[in-house]
Amino acid sequence: MTKNNKNFLNISLCLAAFSGILIFALKKWGHVEGAFGREANPFLVYTKAAHYFVTPILVFLIGTITHGHIKKYYESGMKKNRRTGLSNIITIIILVITGQSLLIIGSKDVKYFVEIIHLGTGSFFVFMAFYHQKK
Repeated sequence: MTKNNKNFLNISLCLAAFSGILIFALKKWGHVEGAFGREANPFLVYTKAAHYFVTPILVFLIGTITHGHIKKYYESGMKKNRRTGLSNIITIIILVITGQSLLIIGSKDVKYFVEIIHLGTGSFFVFMAFYHQKK
């Protein structure tokens, strides 16, 4: 992986994490009083738009390193960082599935449960991605 790829990956990872945490916080605690009672925070729309813009870029960047990084180390038989790499792959799959599920789930209870899974998995992924790079 080139230094530019790593930098773009880290920037998009941080932006996705920041926007995701901000979405959760605005939905949970960011309600405002409107003319007809409690309303969603007006910044929530923009925060979601930023998250929806950044996350496909992050998935694309992860896909671009698959051939040059993952495949190369897998074929060489190198064992260093294999556990953290595999946990990152599993975490990415869970993030994509839960992220897409959040867009189509209608039940509030199920949606909240999936939000918590997505938030926890995303937080774990940020930690593991940086740990994988430093190890």
